[in-house]
Amino acid sequence: PTMTRPVAGICALLANIVVTGLVYAILKKPIKHTEPVMTVEEEIDLSDIEIL
Repeated sequence: PTMTRPVAGICALLANIVVTGLVYAILKKPIKHTEPVMTVEEEIDLSDIEIL
C-alpha cells in the first residue's frame, strides 16, 4: 500500500513517531536532581595478578 500511496506511508510513519513519543513521555520516570555523592575509590593491588 505504501508504494501506491507514498503520502499515506509518510503519514503513518509520522503518526507512529508521535504516538511513540507520547507513550515514552508518559511512562518515563522523572529524574531526581540531587547532589552527586563523591566516593573515593580504593587503590588496586596489582601484586596478586599472575600471568601464565
